[in-house]
Amino acid sequence: SDVELARAAGLANLKMLEGLIEVVPKNRTLLDLNGKSFASYAFGFLEANLEQMDSLSEEYEVLAARTVDFYLRGRRYTGESLELMYPGFLAAANGSDEGYEKMLKTIDPIDVSTLFWFGYAWGGAVNLQVEDPAAVIDLPKVVATMKRVVELDETTHYGSAHLVLGVAQSALPKALGGDPESALQHFQRAHEIAEGKYLMGEVMLARFYHGRANLNQEAFEST
Repeated sequence: SDVELARAAGLANLKMLEGLIEVVPKNRTLLDLNGKSFASYAFGFLEANLEQMDSLSEEYEVLAARTVDFYLRGRRYTGESLELMYPGFLAAANGSDEGYEKMLKTIDPIDVSTLFWFGYAWGGAVNLQVEDPAAVIDLPKVVATMKRVVELDETTHYGSAHLVLGVAQSALPKALGGDPESALQHFQRAHEIAEGKYLMGEVMLARFYHGRANLNQEAFEST
């Protein structure tokens, strides 16, 4: 019930988990928890602060870089967890789109949560670097990751794979692969899965669909 307490305690917990991984580096439970925690902290606290700042300020650039670092740590830990079960996973993730999609097909349903958080953290980092071609080039892999999550279990984390797909297809113009109509379908499906109880879905719908892909100020405010 105390958001500031959660914010302050979160960093200490993150460092404790990283310390435990130094002791038992191949513990998948710790790797998964650490990856999920870094990605969640980045979204819940760091990125939330970015929204209140001048995007052209030096302060914004510093915090944005820190947020990307947290997301990439989340990607690294969940990636290491998947690598333990699927040798060659990280090489595939860093290789060609075709090779990565082939690797995704080998992921079993039991690892869908780890795969989701891997894609979530990766997508969070890409979303904050949309002006960097080296980062945006990874977007098709993020999309492929979430499509595989949907195939394995679309209800994972309240249907959030659909939210990531909705954001991805809202964030880019049509000329670069954006698809507002498909984005809306993903947002609506996430709403159905969560029965309207996961309010972050409404926030993402407002920010990225009504606020970017299909500009509608009235719908943005009401949503």
